[in-house]
Amino acid sequence: MDSNFTYEIRQLPFVRLLLYFILGIIFQINVELSFSLLYTLPAFIALLVVSKKLIPNFRSSYASGVVVFVLLFFAGISVVQKTAVKPVAFPDKTTRFIAIVDSQPEEKENSYKALLKIILVKKDSLFSPQEFLILSYLAKDSSSRILKYGDKIILSARLSKLSNSGNPNEFDYARYLKRKGIIGQTYLQSGKWAVLGVGFGFSLYDFAFSLRDKLIKIYKLNGIAGQNLAVLSALTLGDKSELSPQTKQAYSSSGAMHVLAVSGLHVGIIYVIIGFLLKFLDRLYYRKIPYGKFIKMVSIIAFLWFFALLSGLSPSVRRAALMFSFFVVGSVLNRPGSIYNSLASSAFVLLAINPYLLFEVGFQMSYLAVFSIVFIQPKLYNTLNINNKWIDKLWALTTVSIAAQLGTTPLSLYFFHQFPNWFMLTNLAVIPLATVIVYGAAILFAVSPFSILSKWVAMGLDFVVGALNYAANFVKNLPFPATYNITFRTEHLLLSYLGIIALLLFFILKKSKLLRLAIGLFLVLATLSVTYKIIYQTSARFIVYNSSKLPIYNFISGNKNIVLGDTALLNLKSRTLDFAAKGFWLQSGLADFELKRSKSLQSKYSEFIQFKGKRMAIIRDKKEVAFTTKNPLKMDYVILSGNLYISIDELLNLYSPELIIFDSSNKKIGLNAGKKSVKP
Repeated sequence: MDSNFTYEIRQLPFVRLLLYFILGIIFQINVELSFSLLYTLPAFIALLVVSKKLIPNFRSSYASGVVVFVLLFFAGISVVQKTAVKPVAFPDKTTRFIAIVDSQPEEKENSYKALLKIILVKKDSLFSPQEFLILSYLAKDSSSRILKYGDKIILSARLSKLSNSGNPNEFDYARYLKRKGIIGQTYLQSGKWAVLGVGFGFSLYDFAFSLRDKLIKIYKLNGIAGQNLAVLSALTLGDKSELSPQTKQAYSSSGAMHVLAVSGLHVGIIYVIIGFLLKFLDRLYYRKIPYGKFIKMVSIIAFLWFFALLSGLSPSVRRAALMFSFFVVGSVLNRPGSIYNSLASSAFVLLAINPYLLFEVGFQMSYLAVFSIVFIQPKLYNTLNINNKWIDKLWALTTVSIAAQLGTTPLSLYFFHQFPNWFMLTNLAVIPLATVIVYGAAILFAVSPFSILSKWVAMGLDFVVGALNYAANFVKNLPFPATYNITFRTEHLLLSYLGIIALLLFFILKKSKLLRLAIGLFLVLATLSVTYKIIYQTSARFIVYNSSKLPIYNFISGNKNIVLGDTALLNLKSRTLDFAAKGFWLQSGLADFELKRSKSLQSKYSEFIQFKGKRMAIIRDKKEVAFTTKNPLKMDYVILSGNLYISIDELLNLYSPELIIFDSSNKKIGLNAGKKSVKP
């Protein structure tokens, strides 16, 4: 192996430590060891001390690597065990609780959504302390509209455990919430809760939320309104509550959605601004001590976290602020590999606090994007030597966009199943405009006490935000703005990143076998994609989805995808159908569906369907089985829908099914084996 590359790897100790730590986290989350390893860590620390005494050249031997690996691996296991959500037995009836509102309530179409931290549970006639998080939806009324983070409330509710619908390839929402520490949910009707007091939240968060509300009022007072206000609030303060579906779609299709989430891009802009303004401090020395650099370091970190505070301290901006804080420290220390070590150090700290961040899309995308820009962009940029200053800046911006896209595309395809075809064009407009907007917002806040001056600044800011919206909509309306419904499975994700790593190592080490390995991995990826497509195109499937709103029957034969259901599904398809079926369709390579109205195949008595040699009957009303037959009708499947009460004897007198299916519209079903009905 190239000696320079080996040396560079050795200069990245935090990268290796992070890798060992992550392996321990992944192991524990998947295996779930029940016994605690916290008590074994002192023994391994003692082993490390003894090994250093007994083994010659311990630091350069394999023994040191093994001991450090075991220590960090066990630390990863222990931090998962420590932060794992403890199971809670919910009362099986309506119970009184006292809770603190643990998030800023978010307005939905018919309710307000908020996290509640339960602190007291009423048992018998007394309240007992018990702490856990639940997701709540509060009916819209005058009380819920003014509910704030940190309010203490008393509520009367029946809590339900989180569960999934069980549909194939459906997003595991219960696991997603559990990894955030949320273990239950409830709906609170008007009059079933009341505020007991205010100001019980973490004071820093309380200050951040109130400050953000005041800054949004500054925008409004200076005449910024509509979707310009919504985009400006999202871009600078992290408040996306007012974004319309059309605006979200425009930014998503154009590949600019990342600009609406305050994260690495925005914190990076602040980092560059403050670093440039304080560059003069680099020249300050006292007896060869560069005290100016340390003043600059403290100042930049303070500004970064003040911006994080302004934007409401969202998880993404906290992550970015910590990441750049480590960058600042690394740059002052000026050590080889400091950027990568800083990146790994910030990830280590975040995962030590919350190991489940490892499985959050935002965490993964942020670190992959920054790593790709730091590692790949300089190599791309140096491929061309451009003398013109402005063309050179354009080329630098282009290579940043390509590098970030290269690092995050496999992950983006895996989670979002779409690719923005015009991403380079979008970023050439988005990044400069976003930079100007962040500058403009900072200036507006600074001059807000001066009404005339703030009006002029707001007019300019409003114009730039309008230009950003225009750019997103312009790209969205170009031919083929994005490639949608891309099938990308776990195997594709792993092969993609292995291929990218092999290709990057080839450019570094100039080893032809690495290029052959990269080509081989990409060929396997292509072969796998074609194989899956052939399998799905030659297969047939019938699925009854578990949907809380309306029954959904899905008939798939190759590329033909037919949904049988009520016409109300047309109005609900963006949510109901997508949530229930979209995951499976994407995995199966199905882009769209055809909706057939239920009852379109109705016979005189029931709805009979024949599909790929299978005969089935859908029964929704007892009147549909008010007939007699000499011999039971032979059926593969009989589907009961709409809370149909029918005895098993009545059913078997009419049909002889291989399988009886109850769809999700059945809430209470009465069946019996004789005369007495039972409710399973």
